[in-house]
Amino acid sequence: PTVTTIVGYCLAVAAERYGVQVHAVCVLSNHLHLVITDLRGTRPEFCRWLFEFTAKCLNAHWGRWSE
Repeated sequence: PTVTTIVGYCLAVAAERYGVQVHAVCVLSNHLHLVITDLRGTRPEFCRWLFEFTAKCLNAHWGRWSE
């Protein structure tokens, strides 16, 4: 449940921040599938932010740190 919450939160923040409409998401153990509408042409930035911050949050959740 915590991982689902983290991914959902990061996805919602990224969508709001970059003006992306999320129609569907499927989160699997090692990747995810998204169906989105990119209203502002910001998909690359959206994906970069989403994956970067999801990874940071999940690493913190699991007690993993990098220098």
